[in-house]
Amino acid sequence: SILRIHQNGFGAVGVSKKYGKRSYARYPIFWGLKKIGALPNPDPSDVAEWDKKLSNPNDVVIDQSFEDARAGLKRQAQEWAGLEQRADADLFVFVGRWSMQKGIDLIADVFPAVLEEYPQAQLLCIGPVIDLYGKFAALKLDKMMVKYPGRVYSKPEFTALPPFIFSGAEFALIPSRD
Repeated sequence: SILRIHQNGFGAVGVSKKYGKRSYARYPIFWGLKKIGALPNPDPSDVAEWDKKLSNPNDVVIDQSFEDARAGLKRQAQEWAGLEQRADADLFVFVGRWSMQKGIDLIADVFPAVLEEYPQAQLLCIGPVIDLYGKFAALKLDKMMVKYPGRVYSKPEFTALPPFIFSGAEFALIPSRD
């Protein structure tokens, strides 16, 4: 493999021990390596002593000029995805691999209830299908696009995205299992 031949087996690291072991077992590209190292999920450079105090919410500074521009970013995201252009919409976005690990199936299972309960909710999901969980989620999301036209956009493939997809959303969905 490229890792073994060109990098002498150096440079492959799993996000966590669990994911490293799973990757080693699952992906043939790693089989020629002696091991896959692991990094803890927290930032390893963050070694400062924790003072056990929560941040003061009154100290949070909101960039009002950015917040004022978000309505236009949301409209651009809605237009890009073919969603209804509603200023009052709550736009939920998932961008990532469609797999059990990333939890796309949870979104596909839960969101019909969210869309029924909250008529202003909109859902945008983009990313490549990786496993059967992702494939089944893609089928469910495709049906949701039909049932909720203008409120759900699903694209189960790798896609280069403009920045307003992220900046225009009210909610980023990250239901990762790891």
